[in-house]
Amino acid sequence: MLTYLRELLRLEQYEVFVEHQPGDPVDGYHFQINLPNPSGSSSHQDDYGSVTADGPGRAEAKYVLFYPRSSMDAAERRARADRGDPGEAAAAELLAMAAEALGTDFLVTNRAPLVGAKWRHRGNPVTPAEALTVIGLHMRVAGTVTVRASETFRSQVDTNWAELVQAWTLLPDVKEAVSHAPNNEPWAQLLRETVYRTGQMLRARDRVLLASTEFYEKHQVDVENEVERLALAGMSAFDIVARATNIALGLGLDAQQCSLRYNKYQNALAKVDPMTAAKLDDLTTAATIELVSGLRNTIHGEPLRPVGYSGSNTRQAVPRVLIPSDTTKRVHDAAKTLGKHKSWINDFGPYGILIHPQRVANDLIILTVQAVNALVGSIKWPLDPESQGWPRTDPHDPFEPRNAQRINWLYGL
Repeated sequence: MLTYLRELLRLEQYEVFVEHQPGDPVDGYHFQINLPNPSGSSSHQDDYGSVTADGPGRAEAKYVLFYPRSSMDAAERRARADRGDPGEAAAAELLAMAAEALGTDFLVTNRAPLVGAKWRHRGNPVTPAEALTVIGLHMRVAGTVTVRASETFRSQVDTNWAELVQAWTLLPDVKEAVSHAPNNEPWAQLLRETVYRTGQMLRARDRVLLASTEFYEKHQVDVENEVERLALAGMSAFDIVARATNIALGLGLDAQQCSLRYNKYQNALAKVDPMTAAKLDDLTTAATIELVSGLRNTIHGEPLRPVGYSGSNTRQAVPRVLIPSDTTKRVHDAAKTLGKHKSWINDFGPYGILIHPQRVANDLIILTVQAVNALVGSIKWPLDPESQGWPRTDPHDPFEPRNAQRINWLYGL
């Protein structure tokens, strides 16, 4: 993961500063922290430190650090109270102050005092995994995702390809069934559609994530529409699984009767494949289907509505979405069964409930693909015994496992 992050941070669209150490080469961007030397005098000059920054094509710049020693002392006291490492806490506080002075978008660090309580600190500290997620969203919005980068070679795909690779990565049981299916098998063609629906969910999630950034104010992402798109694509994936099993197992139902929620489908499946039918009664699977269905039905009834922001400033503002009262009970009960009601939902009286769209978007994709994988993996599909499975890929193919893993890191799922 760190190797990939370093590759991406060398790209020209990112300006990365690394703390200067004695003996470091002069190339690249560096910063150096300078602490005041306490003299015991009454002069306030001892209260100010600085951070200097330089790099190719730019003159050295110096930024003031206000009261760094006082801030470090306070960090040490907090660490002692929390039974942490005072020295590590002081160093972390100084690093966060330097990052804020430099005006960094985020500070990549594994320092426990920063990433363990990041909202206490300045400079937007993130772990390497979180940094990849932020960079991934930035690249997908720009339309081009860099999978590999070196001084002599760069492997890139467009956002549509990245979505497709990630969707296949999230659906290993679908991939296994489809790759061993006879050619042009109708049920296999249907199962492929679950991958495209998952791609639509990933795209809607990206738009929801954008709604909490400064991009939102410029482009007005309709976050409530994206939550509805998530639910619609998720329910469509479930219906596709039902239609595929109807064909593969010969249930004899009409296409419009094929829904995981319909009793007629459940009864027909129970006669042919009772093990898979039992999975529909699994609490997590059943609650996920009910949740997605409840959100999907708002599209045909009263639409979701955006309601204000939470957060103390613009950069941390998160839009909330109102679920109308006629859907409230279904969504709340399903979220409670899944253990998500506290992180997703804020009560909002008789008008409905407020949901946190970012958390719902992340969790809804994971829950949906888990349910699809559980059902598809349980079914005895009529496979081709002579099939060679998923075709081999070369090192530059985005579907090559190491490249797919990198794309997965960029999604943070």
